[in-house]
Amino acid sequence: MRKIFIAALLALASLQANAQKNLIRNGGFENELESWNAGNAKVSTFVHKSGTASLAIVSYVKGKWEGIDQKVNLPKNTKAISITGFYKRMM
Repeated sequence: MRKIFIAALLALASLQANAQKNLIRNGGFENELESWNAGNAKVSTFVHKSGTASLAIVSYVKGKWEGIDQKVNLPKNTKAISITGFYKRMM
């Protein structure tokens, strides 16, 4: 009985440790470009991995760098962060 209690306690503790808040606001572009600093970026519903929208960065000048960014407040004493995304090149 004691082993089952300890295993359940460890399982609950691991769930608590992995439940982190998403620091990126509007990461799925559901609210257009809200919270993003975007130059020639446009929200697209044509290509998306999950949800209903994605981002398209449009470059009108060959060789000119285009991008999008967002300032993120990291929690105090953060040692590491993980950022994931999906990229599909369209020509």
